[in-house]
Amino acid sequence: MNYLKNILFVSAFLFVFVSNSFALDFFDGQLHEVKGRVQQTMNIRTHQDFRDIKINSFRTMLRLEGLLDITKQPNYNIGLYGLFNFWSDSATSIDGGLKRAIRREADGSRGLHSFRWANEEQEIIKEFYLDTKIGSWFNVRLGKQLVSWGETAETRVADLINPLDFSNLTAFPDWEDYKVGLWMGRFFITPPDMPQDMTFEFIVIPYIFEEDRYPVGGSGAFIGSAYSPYTNGILHKRRHDKPSPSLSNTELGFRIRGLTLGADWALSVFNTRADTPLVRGIRGLQSQTLWIGGGRNEGDIFEYPFYTSYAATFARPIDAIKSTLRGEFVLNADRPYNYGSYKREDKDLFTSAITLDTNNFVPIISPLIRNRAIASSVSWIHYKLKDFKYNKRTGEYIKWDSGTRDSSWDKITLTLSTGIYYDTILPAFSFVYDFNGTTTYLYKLTVAPGDHWRYEVIFQKANEQGVKEFSDQVVLSLRYEF
Repeated sequence: MNYLKNILFVSAFLFVFVSNSFALDFFDGQLHEVKGRVQQTMNIRTHQDFRDIKINSFRTMLRLEGLLDITKQPNYNIGLYGLFNFWSDSATSIDGGLKRAIRREADGSRGLHSFRWANEEQEIIKEFYLDTKIGSWFNVRLGKQLVSWGETAETRVADLINPLDFSNLTAFPDWEDYKVGLWMGRFFITPPDMPQDMTFEFIVIPYIFEEDRYPVGGSGAFIGSAYSPYTNGILHKRRHDKPSPSLSNTELGFRIRGLTLGADWALSVFNTRADTPLVRGIRGLQSQTLWIGGGRNEGDIFEYPFYTSYAATFARPIDAIKSTLRGEFVLNADRPYNYGSYKREDKDLFTSAITLDTNNFVPIISPLIRNRAIASSVSWIHYKLKDFKYNKRTGEYIKWDSGTRDSSWDKITLTLSTGIYYDTILPAFSFVYDFNGTTTYLYKLTVAPGDHWRYEVIFQKANEQGVKEFSDQVVLSLRYEF
């Protein structure tokens, strides 16, 4: 059975990596910065809907990264960096309700295979690039890469370079675990004696376009209502309709970064395609009508238009209160949205995010935990869509990120964490309040008895209209880091 294979998989890699020295010896020290983890997670629903799914995921993951020195010269260095993430999910082998739901709603065995294995290079090879450094002022990276252009950890604001793979949202991973790597050229220029310590970064993403990924129909990510075969077909059609490889897909980015009065700041611009598609206007609606009627090749339904994102970010320590203030301000100009069911509207979306990270001494609690501070992170994220449209007579409105008939959207996030017993017990609490009606709570307890092992228990509760308790789950995680 697949879950027995997973246990053997974990055991074998733990045995190999405990020594942690085989790669360095094999390459005579040229391979370094080797690290990674082996992880087993289980997502358990606290309530079942009509599908009777009890286990959303039982996933085994192997993550491995390292840098191989190809050549080191007085004036330049060339290295090869790789980040790989392989996973296998055996939840369908131990939960019959999940297996039946995926078979029914995601094209039978094909959907099961997509759920169970990381099949594509986009999922397994996260990063793989040549890193060339010339002197102290020029650095170029060519290959598959992940890019982070933002300061807010809880949500995406300025960090829009890589699309996301939502099927990898198990056990609440780091950003890079569910970003989709992109083949690109990335160029860094650091002229000597620049005012404000400014550096310049250019990004060129040519030829191949990658879109957001979604879980298969019937899986635990879809709750409360059935995912029909038609809807699963729509997910497939989204991918089928993405632009073919061409130089016309080229995306360009530019960023200036500096340090002024203790503040780390950046200004950036990124011309990109929308990672989530839109219905292609009247033409797309006509194709969709024919496709629903039984045809398969009546033309494209979806499109991925271009838009431009302008961003300013900063991070500044505030020593007086032992805090860090971070901010992002973004204008997504002419970002495309659907008006009503199919019409396209290009609108300007303004987004701002302010975050305060603080270490707090709580008079009653801190003395009980050996005077340890309680770390807090509070963020306010505000969205404003310019020239919003809503027709009260027809009910048509701009279907933008908020998902509501409002022109603005606000969220507040709060995270609290601390360490007990010399940081071997790490409790944490996260809270997200969406002013449009959704509240999510996350309770997390991590036990870290040493430098390698991590045991985690997570409880997630979401109060969302129409979803109710079906999204509540417990996540168990066993991780070995090396």
